[in-house]
Amino acid sequence: MSFVSFGSVGVFQVVNKFLPYYKTHLAPQKNDLFAKTLVYGLLALMTSGFILYCFRSDILGFLNNSPELLKYIHLFPIFAFGYFSHYLMSAFCIGYQEIIYNALIQDVFVRIYNTVLIVFYMFKIIDYEALMIWLSFQYWVAAALVFGRLYLKDLFGLYGIVAQLQVDFIKKMIQYVSVY
Repeated sequence: MSFVSFGSVGVFQVVNKFLPYYKTHLAPQKNDLFAKTLVYGLLALMTSGFILYCFRSDILGFLNNSPELLKYIHLFPIFAFGYFSHYLMSAFCIGYQEIIYNALIQDVFVRIYNTVLIVFYMFKIIDYEALMIWLSFQYWVAAALVFGRLYLKDLFGLYGIVAQLQVDFIKKMIQYVSVY
Protein backbone atom coordinates (compact mmCIF):
# COMPACT_ATOMS: atom_id res chain seq x y z
CA MET A 1 0.00 0.00 0.00
CA SER A 2 2.95 2.34 0.50
CA PHE A 3 3.46 2.08 -3.27
CA VAL A 4 0.02 3.61 -3.86
CA SER A 5 0.46 6.12 -1.04
CA PHE A 6 3.70 7.35 -2.55
CA GLY A 7 2.19 7.35 -6.03
CA SER A 8 -0.84 9.38 -5.01
CA VAL A 9 0.95 11.81 -2.72
CA GLY A 10 -0.79 15.15 -2.70
CA VAL A 11 -3.76 14.17 -4.86
CA PHE A 12 -6.24 14.17 -1.98
CA GLN A 13 -4.89 17.48 -0.65
CA VAL A 14 -5.02 19.16 -4.06
CA VAL A 15 -8.63 18.12 -4.59
CA ASN A 16 -9.66 19.29 -1.13
CA LYS A 17 -7.83 22.60 -1.46
CA PHE A 18 -8.72 23.59 -5.02
CA LEU A 19 -12.09 21.94 -5.65
CA PRO A 20 -14.07 24.63 -3.77
CA TYR A 21 -12.38 27.31 -5.89
CA TYR A 22 -13.09 25.41 -9.09
CA LYS A 23 -16.70 24.76 -8.07
CA THR A 24 -17.40 28.46 -7.56
CA HIS A 25 -15.73 29.64 -10.77
CA LEU A 26 -16.43 26.88 -13.30
CA ALA A 27 -19.40 24.88 -14.48
CA PRO A 28 -19.05 21.21 -13.50
CA GLN A 29 -18.66 20.17 -17.14
CA LYS A 30 -15.72 22.59 -17.59
CA ASN A 31 -13.91 21.51 -14.44
CA ASP A 32 -10.55 20.07 -15.46
CA LEU A 33 -9.33 19.29 -11.95
CA PHE A 34 -10.28 15.61 -12.29
CA ALA A 35 -8.24 15.21 -15.48
CA LYS A 36 -5.25 17.00 -13.94
CA THR A 37 -5.24 15.00 -10.73
CA LEU A 38 -5.68 11.78 -12.69
CA VAL A 39 -2.74 12.58 -14.98
CA TYR A 40 -0.44 13.81 -12.20
CA GLY A 41 -1.39 10.91 -9.95
CA LEU A 42 -0.75 8.41 -12.73
CA LEU A 43 2.64 9.97 -13.41
CA ALA A 44 3.53 9.68 -9.73
CA LEU A 45 2.20 6.11 -9.65
CA MET A 46 4.27 5.19 -12.71
CA THR A 47 7.34 6.83 -11.17
CA SER A 48 6.99 4.80 -8.01
CA GLY A 49 6.38 1.72 -10.17
CA PHE A 50 9.59 2.44 -12.05
CA ILE A 51 11.48 2.77 -8.76
CA LEU A 52 10.07 -0.57 -7.63
CA TYR A 53 11.06 -2.09 -10.98
CA CYS A 54 14.62 -0.82 -10.54
CA PHE A 55 14.85 -2.55 -7.17
CA ARG A 56 12.90 -5.64 -8.21
CA SER A 57 15.73 -8.07 -7.53
CA ASP A 58 16.03 -6.83 -3.95
CA ILE A 59 12.26 -6.88 -3.44
CA LEU A 60 11.78 -10.30 -5.03
CA GLY A 61 14.75 -11.62 -3.06
CA PHE A 62 13.07 -10.42 0.12
CA LEU A 63 9.82 -12.11 -0.92
CA ASN A 64 11.40 -15.50 -1.72
CA ASN A 65 10.02 -16.86 1.53
CA SER A 66 6.48 -16.30 0.26
CA PRO A 67 5.86 -18.33 -2.92
CA GLU A 68 2.12 -17.49 -3.02
CA LEU A 69 2.88 -13.79 -3.06
CA LEU A 70 5.39 -14.26 -5.86
CA LYS A 71 2.85 -16.30 -7.82
CA TYR A 72 0.31 -13.44 -7.81
CA ILE A 73 2.63 -10.44 -7.88
CA HIS A 74 1.57 -9.76 -11.48
CA LEU A 75 -1.87 -8.71 -10.13
CA PHE A 76 -0.35 -5.99 -7.98
CA PRO A 77 -0.38 -3.23 -10.65
CA ILE A 78 -4.08 -3.92 -11.32
CA PHE A 79 -4.86 -3.71 -7.61
CA ALA A 80 -2.66 -0.61 -7.13
CA PHE A 81 -4.26 1.34 -9.97
CA GLY A 82 -7.73 0.35 -8.78
CA TYR A 83 -6.89 1.50 -5.26
CA PHE A 84 -5.52 4.77 -6.61
CA SER A 85 -8.67 5.30 -8.71
CA HIS A 86 -10.85 4.69 -5.67
CA TYR A 87 -8.69 7.05 -3.61
CA LEU A 88 -9.10 9.77 -6.24
CA MET A 89 -12.86 9.22 -6.50
CA SER A 90 -13.11 9.36 -2.70
CA ALA A 91 -11.40 12.75 -2.70
CA PHE A 92 -13.92 14.09 -5.21
CA CYS A 93 -16.81 12.51 -3.32
CA ILE A 94 -15.77 14.30 -0.15
CA GLY A 95 -15.24 17.54 -2.09
CA TYR A 96 -18.75 17.35 -3.51
CA GLN A 97 -20.28 16.52 -0.09
CA GLU A 98 -21.14 12.94 -1.07
CA ILE A 99 -19.47 11.59 2.06
CA ILE A 100 -22.24 9.17 3.01
CA TYR A 101 -22.24 7.52 -0.41
CA ASN A 102 -18.47 7.25 -0.37
CA ALA A 103 -18.52 5.68 3.09
CA LEU A 104 -21.26 3.29 1.96
CA ILE A 105 -19.16 2.13 -0.98
CA GLN A 106 -15.90 2.02 0.93
CA ASP A 107 -17.13 0.36 4.10
CA VAL A 108 -20.16 -1.67 3.08
CA PHE A 109 -19.83 -2.51 -0.61
CA VAL A 110 -16.16 -3.55 -0.47
CA ARG A 111 -16.82 -5.80 2.52
CA ILE A 112 -19.86 -7.40 0.89
CA TYR A 113 -17.85 -7.84 -2.34
CA ASN A 114 -15.07 -9.61 -0.41
CA THR A 115 -17.52 -11.72 1.59
CA VAL A 116 -19.35 -12.90 -1.52
CA LEU A 117 -16.06 -13.84 -3.17
CA ILE A 118 -14.94 -15.76 -0.10
CA VAL A 119 -18.29 -17.61 0.04
CA PHE A 120 -17.96 -18.44 -3.67
CA TYR A 121 -14.49 -19.80 -2.98
CA MET A 122 -15.66 -21.81 0.04
CA PHE A 123 -18.41 -23.49 -2.00
CA LYS A 124 -15.98 -24.14 -4.87
CA ILE A 125 -17.86 -21.88 -7.30
CA ILE A 126 -14.56 -20.18 -8.09
CA ASP A 127 -11.02 -21.45 -7.61
CA TYR A 128 -8.20 -19.69 -5.79
CA GLU A 129 -6.77 -18.16 -8.96
CA ALA A 130 -10.14 -16.61 -9.84
CA LEU A 131 -10.53 -15.41 -6.26
CA MET A 132 -7.24 -13.53 -6.43
CA ILE A 133 -8.12 -12.00 -9.80
CA TRP A 134 -11.55 -10.85 -8.59
CA LEU A 135 -10.05 -9.45 -5.37
CA SER A 136 -7.56 -7.41 -7.37
CA PHE A 137 -10.49 -5.67 -9.10
CA GLN A 138 -12.43 -4.79 -5.93
CA TYR A 139 -11.37 -1.14 -5.87
CA TRP A 140 -11.93 -0.77 -9.61
CA VAL A 141 -15.58 -1.64 -9.06
CA ALA A 142 -15.82 0.70 -6.06
CA ALA A 143 -14.23 3.56 -8.03
CA ALA A 144 -16.60 2.94 -10.94
CA LEU A 145 -19.62 3.11 -8.61
CA VAL A 146 -18.44 6.38 -7.06
CA PHE A 147 -17.60 7.84 -10.49
CA GLY A 148 -21.02 6.80 -11.78
CA ARG A 149 -22.73 8.53 -8.87
CA LEU A 150 -20.82 11.78 -9.42
CA TYR A 151 -21.30 11.63 -13.17
CA LEU A 152 -25.05 10.93 -12.95
CA LYS A 153 -25.48 13.81 -10.52
CA ASP A 154 -23.75 15.95 -13.17
CA LEU A 155 -21.08 17.06 -10.73
CA PHE A 156 -18.25 16.78 -13.20
CA GLY A 157 -17.47 15.67 -16.69
CA LEU A 158 -14.38 14.30 -18.33
CA TYR A 159 -12.92 17.62 -19.41
CA GLY A 160 -9.33 17.29 -20.51
CA ILE A 161 -8.56 20.77 -21.84
CA VAL A 162 -6.86 23.21 -19.47
CA ALA A 163 -9.54 25.56 -18.22
CA GLN A 164 -9.14 29.28 -18.64
CA LEU A 165 -9.53 29.53 -14.87
CA GLN A 166 -6.17 27.86 -14.36
CA VAL A 167 -4.49 30.15 -16.87
CA ASP A 168 -5.92 33.18 -15.06
CA PHE A 169 -4.93 31.70 -11.71
CA ILE A 170 -1.32 31.19 -12.85
CA LYS A 171 -1.18 34.76 -14.21
CA LYS A 172 -2.36 36.11 -10.85
CA MET A 173 0.22 34.01 -9.04
CA ILE A 174 3.01 35.30 -11.30
CA GLN A 175 1.87 38.91 -10.79
CA TYR A 176 1.75 38.39 -7.04
CA VAL A 177 5.18 36.76 -6.91
CA SER A 178 6.74 39.39 -9.19
CA VAL A 179 5.78 42.15 -6.74
CA TYR A 180 8.03 40.56 -4.14
